Amino acid sequence: MPFVIKRKSRTGFDCWLSVPNANGFRSLASRESAEVFHKYEDGNIAIRKLPPAFKGIGRTFSVEPTD
Repeated sequence: MPFVIKRKSRTGFDCWLSVPNANGFRSLASRESAEVFHKYEDGNIAIRKLPPAFKGIGRTFSVEPTD
């Protein structure tokens, strides 16, 4: 089952983690631009590798099925 990483905000404006750009950096994107992970654990690894700035400003990331 494929998975995506969803960012849940306190305001209800959800975003998804994008595919890394040419320099290896990710951004927050629309669902259509989200990276699809084939394993749940791969999504968890991507969350753990995010820079502290992504995690420290009231954002919660979760790995969710694409269905």
